[in-house]
Amino acid sequence: MILSGQIKISVSRRTNQMTLAILGGGEFLGEMALLDGHPRSADAIALEESFLYALNRKDFLSFLKTSEHAIPAVLSALSMRLRKTDNQLTEMCFLNVPARLEKKLVELIESRPADVKDDSDHVLTISQNELGHLVGVSRESINKALKSLRKKGILSTSRNTIRIHKLDLLKQRLR
Repeated sequence: MILSGQIKISVSRRTNQMTLAILGGGEFLGEMALLDGHPRSADAIALEESFLYALNRKDFLSFLKTSEHAIPAVLSALSMRLRKTDNQLTEMCFLNVPARLEKKLVELIESRPADVKDDSDHVLTISQNELGHLVGVSRESINKALKSLRKKGILSTSRNTIRIHKLDLLKQRLR
């Protein structure tokens, strides 16, 4: 369980990497290993100072047996995770790179804390390489898609920074 901070969940194969999720306070990771006892299926890397609560499998299973509300809550959380994974797979199969990038940019902006959301220009601090990992494409593909959005005046970029000037237009393009 993540008490505070941000944790990147990713998988790597040879020289390729894909970021599956960026999790924050109140979210959990390692649930599959708790349930099935197998080793982890992904890497977890702290993106900033983070505090976590660790639970071993034996204690977790004991908790499930003694708490009548735990199993429905765990199943609901796992169902939400699976639904999100289904959506990611569907997007990778049916959306082109620019649409996937636009969707991810909106998602990143909307997942920020409420006190940051009121900016007239929405700023993301993220590298094109990391954005590629989140979208599941190369940095070069991200660069090409960002260039198109810059030409349309939707956003501007500088080193590791994306400033979205027309968030409403970006959202409209996703409909």
